[in-house]
Amino acid sequence: SRRPLQMLSSTWQVTGVSGTAAELIKRTPHQRDFEATSIPGILELDDLWLRREEEVRRAAEARGEPAADSVRASILRREFIFDAPLKEAVERGWMMTLTFGGFSGPLYAWVDGTFVGFCADGFIPAAFDVTGALQPTHSHTLAVLLMDSPVCCHGLFREVSLEARPPAHIVDVVPVASHDGRAGALTLRVETTGGVEVHAALVNETEQERLWSAVASPDEVMTARDLDVIPWSAEEPALHRLIVTLRDEEGVKDTVSLDLGFRDLTATPEGLRLAGRPLTLRGVRRNECDGRTGLAVIIPEMLDDIVWCKRHGVNAVAIE
Repeated sequence: SRRPLQMLSSTWQVTGVSGTAAELIKRTPHQRDFEATSIPGILELDDLWLRREEEVRRAAEARGEPAADSVRASILRREFIFDAPLKEAVERGWMMTLTFGGFSGPLYAWVDGTFVGFCADGFIPAAFDVTGALQPTHSHTLAVLLMDSPVCCHGLFREVSLEARPPAHIVDVVPVASHDGRAGALTLRVETTGGVEVHAALVNETEQERLWSAVASPDEVMTARDLDVIPWSAEEPALHRLIVTLRDEEGVKDTVSLDLGFRDLTATPEGLRLAGRPLTLRGVRRNECDGRTGLAVIIPEMLDDIVWCKRHGVNAVAIE
């Protein structure tokens, strides 16, 4: 994608709190007493946060039994300044999207004191439109209220980022690729917020050869048949690059690209078949958790797991 992206990870501020949900929501944008922590990360590995949690628990016990609607939570805070590409995008009136890659427990978020969104669970990325919340100031403040949950690892355990999108941009690209053993086929749907034309191209990255291209109006379904592509298999995971561009009278507005594998996977009474041949599943169950960092698993460790699976002939993974 050509969209400017700024990472908001590294050092944040955090504090442990307790009270009713309404009290904590009112308190979060104005909280000022913090300790430092690292994002992505797990708060249980943060000694300062653990001590503050213990102080909050003892204070609640000293006041007597907590109210039935009292909850424990963490307030996290991050100040940031736009980098040059994002600043330019703001001046051009582009949409700003704040994305939390992963977190545990219900999350409430504020930008520059304005509430921007809530998400009940963060085991898939959560994105919020923060365009209207950003104030015309040099620096900005992101505040997060993260409620405790039954999950043992609390915190923002994936990257946090801010992305700029043009007013007319690509919202989603939905390709369906298949291969019948002779040739490939592709059905493509592109969802946009505007624009006049969607240009799509399929490229063989090895030889930089354009295999197919088409032009359609936004949200129109495009189809291709008899594509001269190599079928994907676990032994030969051939991939092709799909490039989708949104245009209007002024030119290119947005571009998204992704890798595609062409395969025909079917379920029959006799079992699964890949490209017409019986497929035996050799699977493992993978927990997205590290013995040292909890749910804050870094990309090199994820890649190590993938390499291990390939070396041992694994072709199916159940993720928890």
